[in-house]
Amino acid sequence: MIDRSAGQSRPAQLAAQPDAVAAHLPSLARYVQERDELDNLTEASNAIVDMVHAGNLDAAERATHDLLARSRMSMTATTASAWSAKAADYYRRAIDVIRDHPENYDIGFETIFQKLVARLEA
Repeated sequence: MIDRSAGQSRPAQLAAQPDAVAAHLPSLARYVQERDELDNLTEASNAIVDMVHAGNLDAAERATHDLLARSRMSMTATTASAWSAKAADYYRRAIDVIRDHPENYDIGFETIFQKLVARLEA
């Protein structure tokens, strides 16, 4: 196969390959969401420091507990999202195997994996 994209920038290469762009959209959306959450946690952390400097120690303590809970929830959601993406990828691979060897599987078996992928991507 001849690489016709030689010399093109990465965005130009992706623009020439719509499927490649679509494949990157879920990870891009996840990156933006994680980045927004990180910015929110940073703002909350800075606000706690401001409370301490202002002498509002009780408010700073309550805000710290809230920040820790939000941080843990964010880490848990990020981990769960990564596992879901990996599981969906494995289910897609199973679908490929079923399609490559339909004689080895019952009719409708592929549908089970398609439903699993859809549920994980929802």
